Amino acid sequence: MLPIRLKENNMYRIGFTSVTFRKLSREEICIAANENGIEYIEWGGDVHLPPDDEKALEEVICLQNKYGIKAISYGSYYRVGQRDFELFKRILTVAQKIGCKRIRLWLGEASSAETDSVLFNLLKSETQKLCDMAKEKDITLSFEFHEGTLNDNGKSSLEFLKAVNRDNIATYWQPLRTKNDFENLKAVAPHVNGVHVFHWKKSGIRCRLCEGADDWKKYIDHLKNNSPDEDYILEFVKGDSLEQFREDAEILKTFLTQIYGTT
Repeated sequence: MLPIRLKENNMYRIGFTSVTFRKLSREEICIAANENGIEYIEWGGDVHLPPDDEKALEEVICLQNKYGIKAISYGSYYRVGQRDFELFKRILTVAQKIGCKRIRLWLGEASSAETDSVLFNLLKSETQKLCDMAKEKDITLSFEFHEGTLNDNGKSSLEFLKAVNRDNIATYWQPLRTKNDFENLKAVAPHVNGVHVFHWKKSGIRCRLCEGADDWKKYIDHLKNNSPDEDYILEFVKGDSLEQFREDAEILKTFLTQIYGTT
């Protein structure tokens, strides 16, 4: 049976992904966090903190100290199926050095509909090995919730998490371009430890977060009562705009205060 992590308190954390602004420097990312009262950053392994870039790692550590920033997670682009355990060791090292306890990774390169039992079992065995490696470093692994991967809906996500059966495996959740976001969330909520927050039309057009108020209040209320960890991590913003980011950050804080009360 898949272990369900118990909630220790009724707290949440607010962060944002550095990939929200891929064109900004690492320092500009930290300044954006500071200016908007955000203490946590999910550093992306594609642009801002590649796993083999020692200079970037040194800079991130210095900037975190300078701006009082903490790493909420390391957004790696490791895909289960690579079976590159040496690369994963380096990813673990980066996570340790920036002081975070969670690594985000991607679950394969095929959708759940395209994943047969053979591929499923290969992904499971690799994930179990990755979990065991991470466990030695007291790190949890969490899958990106995304189309084009096995983790593309609540049912398949839960099935895979149960099959892996490790206490340091979890999933992110985010709205997809389907019409069953809330059903997906309800299926995986007990195993969600990170939520990518944004609002978009199903066509992929980005919108102001306030335009998704009804949906997001419903999502947050469900997470408050059913998830052991609530990390709300702002991601895409309309027009890649810092001004829109400021508005979305304030709107998210308002939603959370309305539902959780003060924390």
